[in-house]
Amino acid sequence: MMKKILLAGTVLVTVAGGGWLYQTPYAAVDRLTSAVQQRDMAELNRRIDFPAVRESLKVSLGDTLSTTLLGQPTDSGMK
Repeated sequence: MMKKILLAGTVLVTVAGGGWLYQTPYAAVDRLTSAVQQRDMAELNRRIDFPAVRESLKVSLGDTLSTTLLGQPTDSGMK
């Protein structure tokens, strides 16, 4: 009897955790969409790591331009 209760509890916790992980990106996009629609720049600045976005874009654009213009990929680790 105790094993059945333990198994049911484990399954319940696993399903609840999976559901939470599944909905997390959707909730984040919903909050970003809401902030954009309300033109809440403070909320956007709080939720978006702009320096990381700039660095990622710089690396990606640099790789793309290098490959396109020079025909040689760079060694940045990005594909």
